[in-house]
Amino acid sequence: MYRRNKGSAMKLTLLLCVGILCTVAQTVSAAYYEGRTRLTFQDAARGASIAVTIIYPAEAPGGTDAPLQGSTTGSTENFGVAVIAHGYQLPVGAYTSLATEVCKNSAGFIAILPETGSGLFPDHAEYADDIVACLAWIRQENTRAGSRWQGAIRDDYVLIGHSMGGGSSFLAAKTILDNTDWNLASVIALAPAETNPSATAAAASVTCPTLILAGSEDCVTPLTTIQPMYNAVAATCKALGVIPGGSHCQFADQNTLCSIGEFTCPGTIDRAQQFATTFAYVNHILNRDNRAMSAIGTTQMQTTMRILASSDIRMSTTVGCVGDTIVLTYNGPVASVMWLPDSVRGTTYRYVIKERENVIALVNTTCFDGDVVDTIIAWARPPELQMIGPSAICPGDTVTLRAAASADATVEWSTGATTAEITVSTPGVYRAIARSTKGCGEVVDSIVVTQVPVPSARVNVAGDTVLCNGEGGLRLSVQVDGPGYNTVAWSTGDTNEVIAIAQPGTYSITAEILPDAENGCVLTVGPVRFTLRNYEPPTTSLSLRADTLWASPLADSYQWFVGNVPITGWNRPWYVPTKAAAYRVVTRSRQFGNCASESEPFQFAPTDVEERVAPSFTASWQGNRVCVRGVWPGETIALFAYDGTLVKRWVVTGSEHCEEVLVSGRSVYFVVQTTPTTPGKPFPGVVVLSPIK
Repeated sequence: MYRRNKGSAMKLTLLLCVGILCTVAQTVSAAYYEGRTRLTFQDAARGASIAVTIIYPAEAPGGTDAPLQGSTTGSTENFGVAVIAHGYQLPVGAYTSLATEVCKNSAGFIAILPETGSGLFPDHAEYADDIVACLAWIRQENTRAGSRWQGAIRDDYVLIGHSMGGGSSFLAAKTILDNTDWNLASVIALAPAETNPSATAAAASVTCPTLILAGSEDCVTPLTTIQPMYNAVAATCKALGVIPGGSHCQFADQNTLCSIGEFTCPGTIDRAQQFATTFAYVNHILNRDNRAMSAIGTTQMQTTMRILASSDIRMSTTVGCVGDTIVLTYNGPVASVMWLPDSVRGTTYRYVIKERENVIALVNTTCFDGDVVDTIIAWARPPELQMIGPSAICPGDTVTLRAAASADATVEWSTGATTAEITVSTPGVYRAIARSTKGCGEVVDSIVVTQVPVPSARVNVAGDTVLCNGEGGLRLSVQVDGPGYNTVAWSTGDTNEVIAIAQPGTYSITAEILPDAENGCVLTVGPVRFTLRNYEPPTTSLSLRADTLWASPLADSYQWFVGNVPITGWNRPWYVPTKAAAYRVVTRSRQFGNCASESEPFQFAPTDVEERVAPSFTASWQGNRVCVRGVWPGETIALFAYDGTLVKRWVVTGSEHCEEVLVSGRSVYFVVQTTPTTPGKPFPGVVVLSPIK
């Protein structure tokens, strides 16, 4: 059985110093201050002028042209150099945060940012040559008498590039590795873009440790562009990390032009989050730290630069007797490893078991020395077993039971499972047997799982699913048929026992009812589904036409009132007042959810009589003629359509009078007596004519 052992790894520190050739960078011991300068140097080989911004560790706060760390005290440190290449159309100022982070690194680095490679159609090959020229220039300055950088530069160089600068860094790395003996320690490419000539083709010549970082949301240089570049890198130590939610532009400081370019894929994490992950990787590479090989946070990693794992070790046996020889075999991805305590190199190691803790360590010497994983070889002993898991289960839930057996034992459950853990959903007794793999017997143990009793629960709904003018709504409450529950967590975010729903919309609401006791079960009820609609009916108004009150607009039902007294049995859009009073009407229409629309009171005050009486005349159809009976000669009769439109008005000539009218016959009409001729005689009122048959 393999396991990591931090304590034993610490014991092996002295052995590591003896057994491994370590390269230790001289570190910057003083506090970090940032100095910066801007200058232009000549590349005599090409006759080119190259403007650069340099950010470096300064001796004290001073900003522009501040003294280099240790320069005034005669204790100048030796610094590595990182050339940071910008992306397409991005100024070097967009990489201030990255350069500052590089200079703060404890290994001691100076950041050079070439300002060339701009313009709409930059020459990538020329830009790569500018990157190489920056290193050639700083190397010359290191030996030039009177130079600010004299004696301050060590043979330790890193190329860092973003987007176009990332692709150009591969072109520059190929030139350096093919044509110089400089110590190019690493290439770090942030969302590298393909270049002309091809960065992917150049990557096939890059043999130094290489790190490529990409953003999962990047649509400028997506993974389909970056993956072939990573695949082509010839280095035995290389890694490709994809930062979930990362974007193209957030590898640099805020730049409006770049943000516009990635408008459709801005990423789902902020720049500070992306910087934190990016800088962690960059610092591990600068520090020659094997943690650069593993995923930081949720980064998705492809890498040959792997940290050793116990699973990389295979053993002929994990348990044996004292004096037995076991064979350990390494089959992991790391190219070069060493076994301790005997400092044996190779993929196979033979070890004699001792009657004590037998610790064997495997050391990664492929990329950055110091990565150690160890394993323990045990001698035979009786098996041990401990049952771990909850003793009660809520209805509908599952619980995980674990049989914690010693390393030299196999486990078999009463369910037939042979894994260390099982997941169960029903109460009962669960038994496990641990059997020694060396014939040292077996041990049996069990665990009892009971079911937690829970009451029933429901959601009660009161109210109407129609809102009238935004008022009304539903009230949802929970009911539990038992004690011990009084906390509710609704899917709406509310925590009250009763919640009001008063906003229109379609809802599907559930509630979790939480127990008072810690060992109680959460009750989930619902969902309750409904649609809440809001209706705003038009305002109803009253008008007086021919001594008749008319309500508009038309509705499906009418309730008339005299003062506050409802007029029963009258469901029509008009009403003939019978006395002086305040009249009003409440209408409802199906198309407006039957919400009430109440008119303003209409004060009716007849000028001829104090009160009206019910109609004393009759009217009927005779063909297309309206015949009125029971009226006085000289009285005026009017015929109105259903909507209140006057069809015809005439003066009767006798107690029975017929008048021909032009009507459709398919509507309801009203006959109204409008003027009495006999003093003191009341108006008879209105007669309704049904449609002509």
